[in-house]
Amino acid sequence: MTQESFISGTKRWEVGRSLYEFYIQEFAGVNPDNGRAMWYKDILDTEGEPTGEQETTEIYSQASRNYVDKSSLPDVIGGLTNYVRIGDFDINILFNFSFGSYIYDSTYASLMGGFESPGYAASPDLVNRWQNPGDITDIPLFLASNNDFNSTSDRFLFKNDYVRLKALNVGYNLPSDVLSNIGISKLRVYFQGDNLATYQSHKGLDPEQSLAGTTNSRSFNQRIMSFGLNLEF
Repeated sequence: MTQESFISGTKRWEVGRSLYEFYIQEFAGVNPDNGRAMWYKDILDTEGEPTGEQETTEIYSQASRNYVDKSSLPDVIGGLTNYVRIGDFDINILFNFSFGSYIYDSTYASLMGGFESPGYAASPDLVNRWQNPGDITDIPLFLASNNDFNSTSDRFLFKNDYVRLKALNVGYNLPSDVLSNIGISKLRVYFQGDNLATYQSHKGLDPEQSLAGTTNSRSFNQRIMSFGLNLEF
């Protein structure tokens, strides 16, 4: 008999559900008394079925996996391009954008545990960690030994809205009456820019990730600026 569902990374594949809905443990914050991370755990009935109520646990292996009502599939994704010519100047511009998706930032998760191993990079957000009883923060205390604080959970799910100026080309075409005097039929001087500016809701990664909504340590799209000319005789 074919199984009804199976878990694939941060998703659960089953009939009637989207392939892009996150199915992971839910972070319950940091215990202000001891600084340890907490997660939500389903309360079960006598038959082992969830009652719909939850309690918190500091033991990650006891945390329940559930749909968290967040999807890696954008509500809107697309691009906008336009070409304008005014006199001897022309502009060609391209924007791309995406709104409504979430991304699981495993790169950030690893940086939040950077000090656990000598020589590893760490996030500056760790300055806001729990340090004394009563501290209210969402970043657990430092422990010298390995721990589960940065394990997979919706703690590292972030909105991934962005608008990017993907390409801009601005050119100046020398007037034909000027060119005719020097035996040239066309001369266009231009500036070309790629990935010049990006608005994004979550910093620290390139927002153009796969629809799976997970990071893969890919490098940022490089910002490139160049000048050139088109010459025709």
